[in-house]
Amino acid sequence: MKYFRTLCVLIAAALATGCSGIVHQMPEANELEEARALAEINAYPLPINKQAISATDAEAMLYRVYERLAPEGRSVCEYVGEQDKCWWDVEYSDDSSLNAYANQDNHIVVHHGVMMYAESEDELAMVLAHEMGHHIAEHISESKTRAMIGGVAAGLLMAVAAANSAPCYNYACQQNQQQAIRNVVAGGAAIGSLTYSVAQEKEADFLSAYILNRAGYDLLESRNILVKMGAMSDDKETSLMDTHPAGPDRLATYDRVIGEVIADADGFPNKKM
Repeated sequence: MKYFRTLCVLIAAALATGCSGIVHQMPEANELEEARALAEINAYPLPINKQAISATDAEAMLYRVYERLAPEGRSVCEYVGEQDKCWWDVEYSDDSSLNAYANQDNHIVVHHGVMMYAESEDELAMVLAHEMGHHIAEHISESKTRAMIGGVAAGLLMAVAAANSAPCYNYACQQNQQQAIRNVVAGGAAIGSLTYSVAQEKEADFLSAYILNRAGYDLLESRNILVKMGAMSDDKETSLMDTHPAGPDRLATYDRVIGEVIADADGFPNKKM
């Protein structure tokens, strides 16, 4: 435990020497707002109804929404100026889970399950715009950089520990030491990649709300997908090692974002001062 705390402090210090990557001033929800969000999530009836939709109709729905979102996504992307190429390759997957993700080369994958759970195109648009937001904010490359920094920091800490330990001459001892180093570096990389992960998810929601609003989608309707996701999860409070904000935290923050976006005269996200 002492080693783990030292590793976390070292990685945090290494990451703090550079930019966190979160460049937008996002509104933060207070405890009362989170409590209201929790109550709404807990009141949502389970099990959640899933609509029967064919692969053909689901794929058509996905690309129809993307065609509507894409021009406004490009506008937000160019305004933000973080990503060099403001285009996205969207792929439909026949997986029935409620999931979508962004990965390298401006690629976005949306599972069939999203179209099954989304009761409106506004909800689907929120999911797709969120993944666009990850690319716009360069979260993929930032996470890889943090993983690398975490691995290096962990390796340095292990090197210091090895230098202060007894010499290791036999083969078995050296093999164990090498495996320990690999495990520590992998652990450091994992911790590094988790750093700011929750903030990145909120930033992607923040950017998605601007894209949705500019594309003419209903922000209040779009939030329903977050209520469902929160109701389906047992995680009701965001913790240190979470990759995503817990449902109440995310919903309450998104509600704050909705108010800010609607009141924003120019329709573009502001950066931190």
